[in-house]
Amino acid sequence: MHHPGRALTKAAAAALALALAATPGTAAASAATPETAATPKAGSAPTAQLGTGPATGTFTFTLITGDTVTATADASGIVSYEVKHGPGRDDITFVTRSDGPRELAVIPSDAMPMLAAGTLDQRLFEIGTLLDFGYDDASRADLPLIVQAPGGLAKARAALGAAKVKKDIPRLGVTTMTTAKSETGTLWQQIAAGARLRSGLSKVWLDGKTRLTLDKSVPQVGAPTAWAAGYTGKGVTVAMLDSGYDSDHPMLAGRVALAEDFTDAGSPEDDHGHGTHVLSTIGGSADSGYRGVAPDATLAVGKVCTSSGGCPDSALIEGMTWAATTAGAKIVSMSLGGQDYAGVDPLEYTINQLSAQTGALFVVAAGNSGEAGLYTAESPGTADAALSVGAVDRSDALAYFSSRGPRLGDMAVKPEITAPGVGIVAARMGGGYVAMSGTSMATPHVAGVAALVAQQHPDWNGEKIKSALIGAATPKAGLTAYHQGSGRVDAARAVGQQITASPANLSVKAGWGRQPGSEAAHEVTYTNDGDSPVTLDLTVETPSSTGGAPGNPAMFTLDKQSVEVPAHGSAAVTVTIHDVMPRGAQAAALVAKSGETSVRTILADYTPIPSRKLTINSLDRAGLPAKGSVELYERYTGVNYWASLTDGTGSATVPEGQYYVVHNVSTPSDGSRTLAIVPVTLDSDKSVTVDSRLGTPVDVQVDDQGAEGVALVASVLLPRLDGSRSYSMAASRAIDFGKVYVTPLDDSSASYRAHATFAQKGATMAEPSPFFYHVADRREGGVPADLSYRTSRDELTAVRVDYRAQGTPSKGESGSTPLDGHPTQMIDQPVAFPSQVADYRTPGDWRDRIRVDGRMALEAAPRKYGPDEPNHLVWNAGIIGPTMAIDGVARLGNQIGLNSTYGIQWFIDGESGSTGTDWGATGTLDLELDGKLIKRWSPTGLWQPATTVPAGKSTYTLRGTVLRERPYAGVSTKVETEWTFGSDTTDAIEIVPLIAVRALAKGLDMSNYATAGHQTKLAITVERSPGAAPSPAGLTGLEASFDDGATWQAVEVKNGEAKIRNPDTEGFVSLRAKAADEAGNTVVQTITRAYGVR
Repeated sequence: MHHPGRALTKAAAAALALALAATPGTAAASAATPETAATPKAGSAPTAQLGTGPATGTFTFTLITGDTVTATADASGIVSYEVKHGPGRDDITFVTRSDGPRELAVIPSDAMPMLAAGTLDQRLFEIGTLLDFGYDDASRADLPLIVQAPGGLAKARAALGAAKVKKDIPRLGVTTMTTAKSETGTLWQQIAAGARLRSGLSKVWLDGKTRLTLDKSVPQVGAPTAWAAGYTGKGVTVAMLDSGYDSDHPMLAGRVALAEDFTDAGSPEDDHGHGTHVLSTIGGSADSGYRGVAPDATLAVGKVCTSSGGCPDSALIEGMTWAATTAGAKIVSMSLGGQDYAGVDPLEYTINQLSAQTGALFVVAAGNSGEAGLYTAESPGTADAALSVGAVDRSDALAYFSSRGPRLGDMAVKPEITAPGVGIVAARMGGGYVAMSGTSMATPHVAGVAALVAQQHPDWNGEKIKSALIGAATPKAGLTAYHQGSGRVDAARAVGQQITASPANLSVKAGWGRQPGSEAAHEVTYTNDGDSPVTLDLTVETPSSTGGAPGNPAMFTLDKQSVEVPAHGSAAVTVTIHDVMPRGAQAAALVAKSGETSVRTILADYTPIPSRKLTINSLDRAGLPAKGSVELYERYTGVNYWASLTDGTGSATVPEGQYYVVHNVSTPSDGSRTLAIVPVTLDSDKSVTVDSRLGTPVDVQVDDQGAEGVALVASVLLPRLDGSRSYSMAASRAIDFGKVYVTPLDDSSASYRAHATFAQKGATMAEPSPFFYHVADRREGGVPADLSYRTSRDELTAVRVDYRAQGTPSKGESGSTPLDGHPTQMIDQPVAFPSQVADYRTPGDWRDRIRVDGRMALEAAPRKYGPDEPNHLVWNAGIIGPTMAIDGVARLGNQIGLNSTYGIQWFIDGESGSTGTDWGATGTLDLELDGKLIKRWSPTGLWQPATTVPAGKSTYTLRGTVLRERPYAGVSTKVETEWTFGSDTTDAIEIVPLIAVRALAKGLDMSNYATAGHQTKLAITVERSPGAAPSPAGLTGLEASFDDGATWQAVEVKNGEAKIRNPDTEGFVSLRAKAADEAGNTVVQTITRAYGVR
């Protein structure tokens, strides 16, 4: 069990942001790297799978509470966001937290008490996580959940409303289900009972996703010695939960006794490649030329991961239950994982429960996040009962990608063992062999060795097998237990010695976490399964810290230096943990030796920072007890804690430290919002008062009698002591102007900013404002007592913004945010297409976006506005068409797929640097070889799987036909592309070299129409996938059509400029361009009705 006192955020949190928003209702272990089988590359890095690259574009997420968050992401992360209340929730405030570029969390105030209590999964509010899972509203219309109902589904049913049950698993007391996003607000009302979950429910988790993380490696773990002793896994069932398997591969044909699909794919056949490789390492056939670790084990396969490499939690829970019960597996191998959090997640819970109930051993990859350093061990290998596996190379050196401990929350040692995971040659889906690297490759080695031990000791349960493997491991000098656990798995020793120790990992079993000044004593029991007594000499290795620094040898002591263990009996030794370190984590190993026998036990101790009780009394602006939850932000670690208020008072027992006590306070009597911040140094039990009456009004004004405030975002950045930051709050309606307050803060490291938007009084969606003011009031050195700020047009930069129509008048929204380190929350305002708007803004860097008719979103590259700058922004500038600004297609091994979430951006305006998507577009994207269709994708669909292609070099055709049959799309109504490109089998991800021809038309009007009978000039550029191998590209031909493509006329292009004489009558001009690079890759690109003529 993870330490219950730990905060819910991960220890490495980079920044925090608190937001108060009153928004208007209208406004697997990481995937492995294929390598060439002939020459495996030592140390080759795991890389992302095709189809799962960083999401880019604008996404909307409906939260479990019914509120919505719209976020825009580019390759750097989430760059802007907007929060809108669900129906009837206008009084709710929001906490926003940023733990990194893609880690934005938006937490409604009424969810905070349940998050603090650990009964609600914080991933439900993590926008970056939801985006990575593909849970945005465009990708799926429902929200998948896992609920824990100890009393059974029948008792909890009343609290679950119209949620649709997928699978009830009484053995675990959990139920998987979905709820339509249109019903989430209703569901929230049903499951939430004030600050607690309703009776019958003890936990609500997001049904998230984990991800998929032999010739020389099998001897490296000592398997041939075990084989020679007669142990090949015979009679032991090993279940693999992965992406399925290739039943036709020679290494696996006839080897699988039982297989089941839990992904709705319809078959357990592998459509990814990961599972085939892993299964062959566990128990591949000896007749194939390669041999797995346990070649005679009975194999069972549960397909729990999709072709994209995603593994839904619900599929894993069903698969784990099936493996440990129906399949009767003694060993369950899981080469997958995802981010761990303090506390027990649904997968960890399932492993712990099934291990206790069935005696199965779950062998799980530790993860491939080692480059990020400590605290990177992944779930569900972090479960107490799981055996977590790291990776080493052929010399037993730790692979740089192998995730490290300690475990979040209680600092326990994970991973607990290592195995070869670099350049592992095993079966390739579709035939042949391939080398791959990752903890995914290390895990099946350990699972195979576990099967050998299980054959030798058929009466042992999973815990005893785990103890034998940890005890028999071979450590690598220079590595701490937090890096390697006990060491590299050793099959020869595991089956060759008769002594085991329990517990094998004292950090998990001790119930630890000493307070300073205390000592703790724990027993380690040695069991002798041999026919003769054994005397063990006992030593404790010198402890080391998480970073490897030597610790105090006096930390761990023994009550005896040797112990005699009788034949078929047991004997115990007492390990005492002494108070010799003031705080922090230390790990060592207890080593018991007798001749060639060597048994290792992981020892670890964590002395937490002393805890103190902080009592908070919070008052609203009327002096009455405030409601909600208060956040405690620890400035050294960036970890946050919560305290729920009852009658204005709450408390939290937290580690000593320097804190900001922050409360978003709503005052019902006047409708005001206050961001109250109180610093406190917590070195003893203390009380603090948060008094909203001390707040200063955020008063931003412009000298324009015809303008009124329509949006206000006031934020305070509170830096962590290592330099990261932040808190913010926002109010976003005109009625909130004059009702937003921030308490003064004397802190030279803090900064304040108010971003206000003003529009014409009375402007509406039907009649938008002809002007906007975007005003940023920035203050450094804390929050002053006077937050009034007045400015005028003369002090601002005038920016002309042209909102062109795409051939047809339409409505939409625009948003702007200053870029100065503060949160980039955007609050959109209505605009008309076409229209020209006078924009007055504070000089500096800004980010802008538009949404057209609720279906199309464009984001402009950040721009600087001010003196000597162009100060002119044009939206929807023709010609609207494809761009290669983002790499669209890639190859990995023998798979080709869409590399980024959006794949190819089809309808981007002519302004350089714009990105976005058009959700109103439909069509097909076909990959062809020799005239035959290999794969058909949706051109605008998200999270689409890659497809397998023949090995070796070939020339492929990628043919796209994308239509826009929407009222706003009167020009660029259809795009057709035909790309040809050469592609060969790769060792790592390689970007496919696609080409796009971009055209910026000069002289078009505000609806992208040219004058009939006149000449239109086009500035032509050729773009190429930026990540592809360099090869100069150029235009090879340009044609125009005046009859929607029935006939074509050649157009001359000189120095990148084309001139087209428009017809004398109304109509449209279509364009067909051809381009090629020196490597022989080509494109034919047709844009129907590229611009209009009248």
